[in-house]
Amino acid sequence: EVRRHEQATRCVKAISQAKQGQWTRWEGVERRKISWRELMGMEAFHISFILRATYDVLPSPSNLNQWYGEDPTCPLCPSPANLKHILVGCKISLSQGRYTWRHNHVLKCLAATLESRRLKINSLPPSSFHPSYAREFTREGTKTAKVQTISDVGQLGRARDWKLVVDLNQRLHFPSEIATTNLRPDLVLWSSSLHTVYIIELTVPWEDAVEEAFERKSLNNADGNPRFAQWKSAAEASWASQLSGCLRNWECKVKLYAEPSKPYQVQQKKQVDGSG
Repeated sequence: EVRRHEQATRCVKAISQAKQGQWTRWEGVERRKISWRELMGMEAFHISFILRATYDVLPSPSNLNQWYGEDPTCPLCPSPANLKHILVGCKISLSQGRYTWRHNHVLKCLAATLESRRLKINSLPPSSFHPSYAREFTREGTKTAKVQTISDVGQLGRARDWKLVVDLNQRLHFPSEIATTNLRPDLVLWSSSLHTVYIIELTVPWEDAVEEAFERKSLNNADGNPRFAQWKSAAEASWASQLSGCLRNWECKVKLYAEPSKPYQVQQKKQVDGSG
């Protein structure tokens, strides 16, 4: 009870702070928990950046102007250079490809994790997977043999022929065995034996614009979504800029929503973490 009261008091104070309390308006952002193990493995400047970026107290030109009277102008354009402008709002940075560079590095991190998982799953013998509801008889005095369940290997454990293509070094061509379309997502993961495809779109918005970015991404792809005959599809709109804490749990959050009786059905879900 005391803890809840103190937490409520701190939240009220944070809401009243225009700058340091901006995080209270991050409606669509997934809460990030940093374990002691992660904290001990981080560089000091990394920890400092995460904390100061969350509360908007980094030495941006706008903050330096407020603190010391320095020039608040962006070095690249005439706009005031606050943290939001630097990370997502500078048109010159956009035209120079700086935001694309960041997007691609986030995508590389995501793709590397998925590729590692894909190779691991594909290398497992077919008999190593058992449905989570399977039960085996154990004789008295013997130990139960541990078997992999769906919770151990995730949704990908249902097949051994997963393929992955990423829109990075060369233009992504949507797998022709699934559909003929001009759709160009950031990443496609599919299994021919399951007739299942995951379509992943990545964007890195400002925290309080997560919902807006999700709607924009959904509308951009609404008209381009092909009809996949005999394929089940899960379309994911994912946001991430600090991926270290969320990638390990990424696969377990991916769910199939399409039913066998419906050749194509899309469930769009948000997965968000970090600042950027």
